[in-house]
Amino acid sequence: MDAVLGTALLDMYAKCGRLDMAWEVFESMKEKEVFSWNAMIKGLAMHGRADDAVELFFEMQRRKFRPRAVEQALKLFNSMENVYNIEPEVEHYGCLVDCLGRSGRLEEAEELVNSMPIEPNPAVYGSLLGACRIHGNAELGERIGAERWDDVAEVRKLMKERGVKTNPGSSMIELGGKEIYSTLKVMIERLEMEGYVPNTSQVLFNIEEEEKETALQYHSEKLAIAFGFISTKVYGREIALRDRVRYHHFRDGTCSCKDFW
Repeated sequence: MDAVLGTALLDMYAKCGRLDMAWEVFESMKEKEVFSWNAMIKGLAMHGRADDAVELFFEMQRRKFRPRAVEQALKLFNSMENVYNIEPEVEHYGCLVDCLGRSGRLEEAEELVNSMPIEPNPAVYGSLLGACRIHGNAELGERIGAERWDDVAEVRKLMKERGVKTNPGSSMIELGGKEIYSTLKVMIERLEMEGYVPNTSQVLFNIEEEEKETALQYHSEKLAIAFGFISTKVYGREIALRDRVRYHHFRDGTCSCKDFW
């Protein structure tokens, strides 16, 4: 197995949710190129293993120091231009904003967004808004437009007038089953008994609170998970769920993304 074949295999396994097999391939490769390390680092990050991804990067660079997490991110970001002559793109700024926001350094995150040499995209603002929600900074959230329902309505109106359509969210699970909604009801009841309270702040529509809770209950991801429970009849298991960019591993009531996403 050469570096090209090994990298293709480990990348495929990581994208299919089998990080264990991706790591096994990576470890068994006798020759590793830079793209092999990059693929494994990306796979770890995709599965919420941020610390392991950073550690593997430093192993690749043969670094022997481990500064604090945020300083690591700042150092890596600054090294893009200073060391590797790579001009940061909007995605890189989004990652740094996310890192600062997660650590509670919201003012620095906002300052970074305002000083970006390129136009911030929705993902950048989403990272900052998510941090405001996690750390309860309503003032900053409102300042960057968290509750600007009039603006949201205006954007939706313009999209409709210009014929702009968005792809509706959907979820897929490879199992057979039926009675999804009845199983979903049982799931919600069990969750509520454990103290679950719907987080309606994530519903970006200006509707009543009860309607928001209903929208969350019948979200396509919940329907897919209910579908899986119908077919396997097993509770208390680990669940791996993939969104558009990353995997979420639910185990013992917590998610690998630390419930940030």
